[in-house]
Amino acid sequence: MYLADKSSSYNLERFEIYKSWVSGKKGAVPIGDVYGGPLHFSSDMASNPDNILYGWNKMVPSLAEVRAVSQSVSLIVGGVKI
Repeated sequence: MYLADKSSSYNLERFEIYKSWVSGKKGAVPIGDVYGGPLHFSSDMASNPDNILYGWNKMVPSLAEVRAVSQSVSLIVGGVKI
């Protein structure tokens, strides 16, 4: 997921879809806490280094503009079927 300095409505919607995918499964419950803070990049998040993003821009140049102002971060999503 690409996060910038400010939350966007696109990312907020997307994050809600991810959360509902886990909690919406019949008999599934999220593992641990669900993040409830602002959905924007902060320095405590892990992201990909610039040289990796440079390679990605070579492979998929249509996302270069997004990558210039955002960081690529991974979300950990998990649930347990009860």
